Amino acid sequence: MIVLDMDEANERKSDPQARLWPPSAEADPYHVTEMLAERIRTRTDIKWRALRCECRGGRWLAVVEMSVPNDDHDATEIALTASPLEIELDASSGNPRSDPHRSGKHSDDARPWASWALEQWSDFPVERVPRPIILVGPSVYVQGGFRTSDAKLAFTLGSIEARTRLPADVLHMLQRTRPRRSSTILHPTPLRVTHSTRGEAEFLTDRGPRMLPAWRLDSREAIGSIWILDPQLDESCWRRPEVPTRERPLLGAPSRSLRSWIEPDDRTIHYCFVGSPDLPRVSKHAETLETKCAIAVIPKEPVYLPAGPRTAAGIPREVVVTLKKPLGARVLVDLDATQVECNR
Repeated sequence: MIVLDMDEANERKSDPQARLWPPSAEADPYHVTEMLAERIRTRTDIKWRALRCECRGGRWLAVVEMSVPNDDHDATEIALTASPLEIELDASSGNPRSDPHRSGKHSDDARPWASWALEQWSDFPVERVPRPIILVGPSVYVQGGFRTSDAKLAFTLGSIEARTRLPADVLHMLQRTRPRRSSTILHPTPLRVTHSTRGEAEFLTDRGPRMLPAWRLDSREAIGSIWILDPQLDESCWRRPEVPTRERPLLGAPSRSLRSWIEPDDRTIHYCFVGSPDLPRVSKHAETLETKCAIAVIPKEPVYLPAGPRTAAGIPREVVVTLKKPLGARVLVDLDATQVECNR
């Protein structure tokens, strides 16, 4: 049996011949395990303790031991990353998805999470005019990607070299664009910025896409332009405090919605999320928690998850809820306190 722990995975690189995904039944289990570890590392920030891949009856199975027991969100993220491989959570993880008796109604954990999330937005100046901008997407992004993986890595790590006159605050925003886990062993050639001009670009806010003042940067290593929100405007954007008002109610970090929309009456919200294939496409089975500053939606999901391997599946779902009061300037937030796009 081949087992790879997380520290080993961070030090290894997959064999180029094992980069085809999904792997063939004839692939080396060791290479498949390394490749899955690389996919999890580059696509998520999820932590896991040990991982192994094995082929059973011509079908690949990934066996994962989680670092944080009972972290349902992290287990789902790993399952989506491993797809179409089936995934089995090691019994030592103690993850609820390995419990054959878990079924019937939405998690009792959802309400404490929602209350905690709303509390994180209690200081939002809902009565301020004009309403502060709340970004949902990044304040720095690239159109079209990069010509080389080295250039992409340099941008990700904030390794930038200005070959043109660039304000210090703009350069600072570029250099702070780095992953949560910074690398101390990778030193790519710096990304060279050759031209810079002021203009406008589209940025995603919690009220949908908006054209905002920005800097346009060009580089020979980038296929399209690099857009940076005007630093002064970025400074004025509202962000919830980095330090939570209190500890999270439970382990993990639940997250459901990427975007939602509200009808002209300013009360009927269509809350869009990823859910079980067994749910109806559109439902009205949901609960809302409201404060003067923010709103959280808890879809009620009847789910039965038997023990053992299964194919990861997530289907776009939608619940329709009616607010007690108009949305107004309030913020729609996810269960992990992340702001959600709510188009009008």
